[in-house]
Amino acid sequence: SVALIGLGHIGLAVARRLKGFDLQITGYDPSANLTAHQAGVHEILPFPEKIENADFILITCSLTPSSLHLINESVISKMKDGVYIINISRGKIIDEKALVNALVSGKVRAAALDVFEDEPLPSRSPLRSFEQCIFGTHNGSNTLEAVQKCSLKAIDLLFGYLNIK
Repeated sequence: SVALIGLGHIGLAVARRLKGFDLQITGYDPSANLTAHQAGVHEILPFPEKIENADFILITCSLTPSSLHLINESVISKMKDGVYIINISRGKIIDEKALVNALVSGKVRAAALDVFEDEPLPSRSPLRSFEQCIFGTHNGSNTLEAVQKCSLKAIDLLFGYLNIK
């Protein structure tokens, strides 16, 4: 089952995509004005009710004062052993120290993150030492032009490093 935290535009798009996998999806969003059926989830609950049932925690909510470190030691302790955490929203929603402790203990089996508390992820971050962590780039809102410019800049830097003109 999946706990989907955040039922805004991105969360609803994720729910639509997950529907094809016949998963039990529990939604969490205190400001959602939708029924579970409209959101494409099985139920919408107050966070973190029933969080212990989720195999995957998928975070798509915005960062607000109430969501800062929403995923913390206390919430992680309620999660199922071996849970997977995916954060595609904002880095500060997860207390990274709590996540590191949970990865060490095995409470969290793996994490996929494209955002971090400090960005870019510091080279000395303990998260970098876990093979079960996947890091991506948070560029879902980039324009085609921005992606092209970044790609060309990366090629220029690579060629410069290799002394290729």
